[in-house]
Amino acid sequence: MIKLLFSKYRNKLNEVDFFKYLNLFPVEIKNKILRFKRWEDRQASLYGKLLLKKGLEELALDAGLFDLKYTQYGRPYIEHGADFNISHSTSYVVCALSTDGKIGIDIEEIKAIPINDFKEEFSKEEWRMITASDDKYFWFYYYWTAKEAVIKEEGKGLNFPFKKVIIKDGKTKIEDTVWYTQRISFDNNYVLQIASDKAINEKIDLLEISF
Repeated sequence: MIKLLFSKYRNKLNEVDFFKYLNLFPVEIKNKILRFKRWEDRQASLYGKLLLKKGLEELALDAGLFDLKYTQYGRPYIEHGADFNISHSTSYVVCALSTDGKIGIDIEEIKAIPINDFKEEFSKEEWRMITASDDKYFWFYYYWTAKEAVIKEEGKGLNFPFKKVIIKDGKTKIEDTVWYTQRISFDNNYVLQIASDKAINEKIDLLEISF
């Protein structure tokens, strides 16, 4: 089972509510959140952990954020619990959980950027699709979010070369593992993708959580 949760915010939490939510977490997580200098980054990190907490409760798993561990590459996980991944962009925060295998997620706001600066991150076929389209920014972010979701799921860190992650027909192969990607219908100004090490055959709904 794959579960997706999201939350949206436009304004800064007041200090009382921020620390009320922050104190739900172990010291290590609290310290990581407080290291962010911008309030937007602190709040996005806080909301991500709140969504994860809610998702674990929704799945009725006997595990929580006090059981959080980290791989040698710094990817967080919960032993004997659901795999999970968190992403945020502008005012959206999303969290994906899977009880059947590994999961990755990425969300990006579609905006005009100098995409030619990123040409080397794409295969020739991907780049042709991007540049030949009437909606080049959508396709840029389509491939970008798919690649990032795969890399985050694969778990060896975001320094893994994007160009080695070639998205074709909703899947890619890294070493001996095939990863499947799927775009999730969402806000038209954003692209949201998930990646899994299992074929995604279920209908996946987004659950909005308000804080």
